[in-house]
Amino acid sequence: GGSFTQATGATLDGGGALSLSSVNPAVFETAAALGALTLSSATASFATDITTQTTVLTLTSSTVNGPGILTNAAGRVVSLSLGNTINTAVVNAGTLAVGVGGFSSTSTITGAFTTVAGSMVRVTSAGSSNSTLSVASGFTNHGTIELTKSEDTFGSSTLAVSSGTLVNAPDGTIRTVAGTGGTRTLNTQLENQGT
Repeated sequence: GGSFTQATGATLDGGGALSLSSVNPAVFETAAALGALTLSSATASFATDITTQTTVLTLTSSTVNGPGILTNAAGRVVSLSLGNTINTAVVNAGTLAVGVGGFSSTSTITGAFTTVAGSMVRVTSAGSSNSTLSVASGFTNHGTIELTKSEDTFGSSTLAVSSGTLVNAPDGTIRTVAGTGGTRTLNTQLENQGT
């Protein structure tokens, strides 16, 4: 519990891991050189951009605020477990994985969302649960969007866009993976130019 502040001019580096649980607020006024940052039931604000190229990021029931941009680098995975809200721009070049086995998971991105070629957005429900990724505004998919289900035949995996259009660009792919059953839902206005 409590609060955390990485003040302007302060140094937090060394490549180690930082885990913040039930911390509100966690304020990063300046960049931190961490190998890993885990937020669990925490609210964190980033004044500067954060990238998974240098910092492995794991979110569980947490909120991330900007104005710093969150970039998930190519070859990296950001796991969104249970309920998360990202209130800043997100650039996904790696894998954005929504869902955790046996629990319903709903994550929301309210900032601008950008996917690049080679990226993956995977929404997985497991057990008798539902997983949803809600994106506030329309975006263009240049990577792969995958909806899947594991463990049993109950539950659903959903990608929802609240306002605007999901454009699946010529280099984009939207696919459902057979998994173990359940439903897959795209809740959006869709313009499909890809696969």
